[in-house]
Amino acid sequence: MPSTPPTSSPRTRPSTTTPTPTTTAPTYPEDPVDPRRTVALVPMVTGGCATSGDAHRGPHVVNPWTGRPARAGGSVTVVGPSLTWADVWATAGYAHGDDAARWLADRCPLTCVVVDPSGAVTTTTPAGTARPEVTRIAG
Repeated sequence: MPSTPPTSSPRTRPSTTTPTPTTTAPTYPEDPVDPRRTVALVPMVTGGCATSGDAHRGPHVVNPWTGRPARAGGSVTVVGPSLTWADVWATAGYAHGDDAARWLADRCPLTCVVVDPSGAVTTTTPAGTARPEVTRIAG
């Protein structure tokens, strides 16, 4: 019996129309004090979004220079063309602790949203690209 090829879903089928922006999952980035609360929405058409922080798993990202947890609280969310690279940059940025926003701004070719332990939000974008409309959600 011949097998029937799987049908494509609307999420994976190539589109012939101009995509319209959607937002990332409503759980990222989260408030470091109350992880149930979202602090911002980042526009995204395609690609991947990753967040690194300690709100859910505790201090599991280690500073490679000290061997100690990278920081207490906060998070780094990165939006890019793939989940793999977003995750790599989010974890590396978070490992830089309080210097995450500056380090990412100097090196990361993707859009980053850094939430410090108090909940303050800093957005970085690669040089020469438009800054996305990051919507800060009032507490």
